[in-house]
Amino acid sequence: MQWLDELRIALEREFASAPQVMMLATVDASCAPHVRCLVCRRIDEEGRLYAATDSRTQKDAELKSNSRAEIVFWLPKLRTQYRISGCAKMVAYHEDEQLHKEIWRQMSNESRSMFFWPTPGVAADTDNAFTQAVVGEVPPPRNFEIFILQPKQVDRLSLEHHPHRRRIWRSDTSWAGVDVNP
Repeated sequence: MQWLDELRIALEREFASAPQVMMLATVDASCAPHVRCLVCRRIDEEGRLYAATDSRTQKDAELKSNSRAEIVFWLPKLRTQYRISGCAKMVAYHEDEQLHKEIWRQMSNESRSMFFWPTPGVAADTDNAFTQAVVGEVPPPRNFEIFILQPKQVDRLSLEHHPHRRRIWRSDTSWAGVDVNP
């Protein structure tokens, strides 16, 4: 897929070995939007994007109630934005142990430790202990889930040219790209 090849090259150029940070947009039950950053842990051959998530978070509840989501990669060095919309699913450990183990081991000790912290979004108790590092051999806790976004549309906007250049690919057109006005 053209968009997938382009995205992979762009992410490599932008981030090199640094974490590939993407913004995830969801809506809650009242249709209020919420955006947060996630680290993209994997992009497979079908273009699905993977991230680690905590089943105790608001984001997790929002996606289980409404699976439609959009992620954005803003690549400032390249002056390019990729918006990828589609349907998300949350995969629990018992649904794919191998996937969980692979992604768990790829994470840093500090990132793994956050899954052992107190429940996100709950009032802080100063007596709570916040683990600083967890080695990869420690099994992931039950709240460790994998977020997977199945793309339906990819929208690339390049600000390098005048006028700007924009291209959209959609799954229902077999990923044929169409140039559109920016």
